[in-house]
Amino acid sequence: MRGLADGTVTALAILATVLVITPLVAIFGYLVYKGASSLNLAFFTQIPKPVGEVGGGMANAILGSGILLGMASALGVPVGIGGGIFLAEFGRGTKLANAIRFTADVLNGVPSIVMAWQPIR
Repeated sequence: MRGLADGTVTALAILATVLVITPLVAIFGYLVYKGASSLNLAFFTQIPKPVGEVGGGMANAILGSGILLGMASALGVPVGIGGGIFLAEFGRGTKLANAIRFTADVLNGVPSIVMAWQPIR
């Protein structure tokens, strides 16, 4: 009886998974089918054009993302490496070491999108 219940529940779980994944795969396939023709060199090198004009690209968004990544890395990498070196060499039971470990644990447990979210004013 247990084997029958196990098989039934497993089959129902597989069926539910297929029912949920199928529309997602269909939508993703449709987006790739319709959007792949728009991917060309101009899309990556031109700025957006006004509404109603054909063409345009994402150059300013790509450049802006690169600038943000560079600025965040310039601030975060030295602080992270410095904190790691401090903990490895000098941080045995001090209050500062405990604070650094606690902060690192908190930041590891929170998705980055939550940390960067700001309300629109």
